[in-house]
Amino acid sequence: MAEPSGTPENTPKKLLWKVSYALQRGWRWLRARWTPLWQKIGPKLRQLLAWEKQAKSALGLEGFSIWLFLPFALLWLAIVLLLVAGLVTTIWDVWQTVPIGQGDTSTVQKAATATATAEDGAAAKNGILSWRLLLLRLSALTATLGAVLSLPITLYRLRLRRQQAEIADEALFNDKIKAAADDLHARRQVTKTGKDGKPYDCWEDDVVRRNIAIDRLAGLAEERPEAAPHVARILSSYVRELTKELQPIPPEERSPEGLRMWADNLEPRRSDMEKAVQVLGGLQ
Repeated sequence: MAEPSGTPENTPKKLLWKVSYALQRGWRWLRARWTPLWQKIGPKLRQLLAWEKQAKSALGLEGFSIWLFLPFALLWLAIVLLLVAGLVTTIWDVWQTVPIGQGDTSTVQKAATATATAEDGAAAKNGILSWRLLLLRLSALTATLGAVLSLPITLYRLRLRRQQAEIADEALFNDKIKAAADDLHARRQVTKTGKDGKPYDCWEDDVVRRNIAIDRLAGLAEERPEAAPHVARILSSYVRELTKELQPIPPEERSPEGLRMWADNLEPRRSDMEKAVQVLGGLQ
């Protein structure tokens, strides 16, 4: 292939050709290296993502993104490893600097004897002081490690408490709906006078209590909009059953005009039925 001339007209074309050729070779090299690498790390990366989702679900941190959760998890792990390493090192130092030994090498025994010199006494005091400082550092590292290790346990307990609170709230809400639904079939005992003038006791629907129950159901539907379909089904069933019992009496004249006038003059048979229909209209 003939090289282009070095004239100013051909120099930009030659440079563009070299750049495009270099990009093509670079892309082929990356694709050749990346494909086997992805085949190796792809399953491990998917396992890591699955573990990340399970860990966030267990700790109640579903709202955290992976770019926020993983750095904090790695930081927590690094802190734990550093604390464990420091704790092991401190335990070894405490074991090596115990001020109570055997034989003539014990500085404490030398300080206790009458022949101990002032230098031995000072060295013994410094050794005891250093040993106490090591014990203090050991206690601090132990407490810090316990606090760091208890962090995921604390998050897990908070998640359980939040779930328990949600379950209790849901149970309380269901109890409210059940109590209101039970009042929809409330009845009361009344005393009426018969045709013979004698009083007698009988049962009738408690319309006032049923109206209050319908108001409570409407308030619960406003409190939780997701419960509105459930409330609508309850009220629809109530209106349907009442309609079977309280059917309107059609007029004797069945002409279209007579039926139209009869329909225009219809009034609600009971206030609770009217209230239930109004609530249903508001829910829909």
